[in-house]
Amino acid sequence: MISKLRFSLIAVIMLVLLGFGFQNQAQAQVGTDGLFCPAVPDTTGWLEVNVEAAPALPFPDFSGALIGSVDSLIGGPLHGGMDWQHVDFTSFFSPTPTNETGSQIVSWWTQKDGRNTSLQVTNAIGNQTPDAGTWVHVHIFDENCVEIRNFCDFYTEFDTHVYNFGDIISNLGVDEADANLQGKEGFVTVTAVDNCPTPGQAVEHDYLAGNTFVKSVASSDYMYGFATYHREGVCFDITTTTTVNLVLNGSFQNGLNFSPWLTNQGNASGVNSASISDGTVPIPAASGPDAANPNSNLFMGFAVSSVVDTSGIYGGGPFTELARPQLVTGLQVPGEFQTNVTVVTSNIFVTDESKTLFYDLSFLSPEVDIVPCENYAVVCVIDDTTGVANFEACRCYNSVGQGNAPSGGQCTLATNDGDTYSVVGGGGNFMFDGGRSGFFQNEQLSINNPGTYAVQFITGQMGDVACTDNTVVNNNTGAFVDNFRVLDTVEETLFCDGILDGSDNAFLDVIVPNVFAGQFDAQNGSAGADVVHINFYDEYLPSYTPQAAYINAVVGIWNDVEKFTSCGELPVCFVRLGIDEALILSDNFVGPTTAPTLGPTTAPPTLGPTSTPTNRPSGGSGSCAIAGNPVQLGTAFANVLIPLVPVAFVFGIRAMRRRKK
Repeated sequence: MISKLRFSLIAVIMLVLLGFGFQNQAQAQVGTDGLFCPAVPDTTGWLEVNVEAAPALPFPDFSGALIGSVDSLIGGPLHGGMDWQHVDFTSFFSPTPTNETGSQIVSWWTQKDGRNTSLQVTNAIGNQTPDAGTWVHVHIFDENCVEIRNFCDFYTEFDTHVYNFGDIISNLGVDEADANLQGKEGFVTVTAVDNCPTPGQAVEHDYLAGNTFVKSVASSDYMYGFATYHREGVCFDITTTTTVNLVLNGSFQNGLNFSPWLTNQGNASGVNSASISDGTVPIPAASGPDAANPNSNLFMGFAVSSVVDTSGIYGGGPFTELARPQLVTGLQVPGEFQTNVTVVTSNIFVTDESKTLFYDLSFLSPEVDIVPCENYAVVCVIDDTTGVANFEACRCYNSVGQGNAPSGGQCTLATNDGDTYSVVGGGGNFMFDGGRSGFFQNEQLSINNPGTYAVQFITGQMGDVACTDNTVVNNNTGAFVDNFRVLDTVEETLFCDGILDGSDNAFLDVIVPNVFAGQFDAQNGSAGADVVHINFYDEYLPSYTPQAAYINAVVGIWNDVEKFTSCGELPVCFVRLGIDEALILSDNFVGPTTAPTLGPTTAPPTLGPTSTPTNRPSGGSGSCAIAGNPVQLGTAFANVLIPLVPVAFVFGIRAMRRRKK
């Protein structure tokens, strides 16, 4: 809960009655008649909004709230003030977001109910290259969080320009379409980009400054003024520790493309459940980098040794030194040999310490399992550190549990289900009448020493007439394999070159507070209030664009004697509402008895030099996106538009700027 002392201090420094800013979607308003708390009669107090994640809705990267109050003095002029609401914390990167410059400007705008908005933008300094200037992309959203206009613009050094929403002329001198803005309101972002409209990537250029004023078309005595929100670009080099799998493509996510595994001989491919007659589902990756891949449980490796394609004894490939007539010993009749062997080899990897190989395997067997014609599948770790390959460790699987793998140890008994499976892969359509075993999950082989290694999985048959006789039906041996992983941690440096792509070291400052709060008060018996909420998230690639986002706003009012009244909750993207029964939406304020008649609404005078670049390409349109982050207490701008003279605008020295030089 925000302390009473904090709000007392806020009250002292505010020049105007502050209201409350709250993020919401226009179609989902709290209460009736455009009010947050329509049944509450309090005329003095403060509004509190707690920010929660909205179920099943995008959560923002930026969440900001404004509050303002309009007073009608009997027989006198209207006057109003507005400011960003107080929040329960400050941002590390944007501690004072209204009196420091940033890489993005965020503001409310309105062309409703006889109002006209003017947004002044300043490029308060030049790029590193003299006179290089800065591209910006302007995105305008309506009250339904729908982008209704966007355009490109260009600013030279120390350049200032005013966008009059009644007649938008860009700094490039382009008359931008604005007919669909009239009679509407919403929020606007002005974002520094590398080039516009393409590639349109956000950049760290923390020199944009802006302020807004909203005036009455009917009365020049009535206007709002406030500084825009300025979001910092965060850009720095960072070294991170990442978990990697030394066995590339260990879950065969790219499906039919088996690379970088090599089929040194025989038949092998990547298959998915559609390739198998019973729709056998691959085992999801249990851990490691592949586990987060959405395709990690869609594909697996498949190998088959078939009498249709006699591939000969074990051997070939990069490890010819391992060629031998007896890969699996103890199963064959003395003097016989292996035949129809398939060998698949992974990439070569290097480890600087002992590691463990993990994998999943399911054994496929033929209909006839005669000991002299035994079938097997083997997984091996090959040590090639010295350039002379050796078996580091192997594990063997067959349907009789006899024989030994080359590195020692009896073969594992693979109990098959006896069903018939058809698998399309490895260059053919193969039948396994003897069925398949369940998956042997998280099987392990030890890598005992630092060095250079590769992984092999092999299927084969022991030599015999029955194994080589093509009259034997469906005498195929196969295996499904998946999720090979040897996990290691590596350090890598992420560099930021000034492009903000949303990575951990290159982003617009995320502003999403836990609580918004703003004071309100009714004077002279007649007043109106405006509470504005803005929420959006950042879409960085291929070009930067803000997108609609939502909070679940939990609303309540504390009156002047600290009595709390809850007003409910609702999902919010953008909204402008009144506060309570006494401070209605300021659209409904009672104006002065006499009001001067004005001609067409014009933009406010430009304060400070405004240089429009010449011989620049005209701006183009592009896509939009929304993004957001925590709101801070701003500097109040009441009844007057404080000029953004470029040199005078920046107050003090920036506390911290994360800039890649």
